[in-house]
Amino acid sequence: MNSIVIAGRLARDPEIKFVNGKTLTNFVVVYSTWAKEVADRKGQFWNCSAWEKQGDFIGNYGKKGDAVTVHGEISYRDADTAEGKKRFYEVRARQIDLQERRQNAGEAQERASTPPVASLTDDPFAEE
Repeated sequence: MNSIVIAGRLARDPEIKFVNGKTLTNFVVVYSTWAKEVADRKGQFWNCSAWEKQGDFIGNYGKKGDAVTVHGEISYRDADTAEGKKRFYEVRARQIDLQERRQNAGEAQERASTPPVASLTDDPFAEE
């Protein structure tokens, strides 16, 4: 069985294309390998593609920096490069979940200045 799950962030905005009238969206997911020292951490980049509804979803709602989880299968293609033959791997997405949106400075400021609706200490059943 060919199956992979990747959790990371979008490295750039997804690119939407149309192939024979169908939506194809290409995007890159990056995740960092853990290391004690920040300088020793390395990013792993995965090229991904999604067709039709999944492609529309990530193309319209995904933005650079958003946290995503991609369920899919690995495919590869061989190509001739200046260094010789090279194999390129890609994840064909079957399911894409947006986990968290990266906030820009304006959104973070607005959320920080908005008071919470209720706090944990509020008792909605308390008599006044």
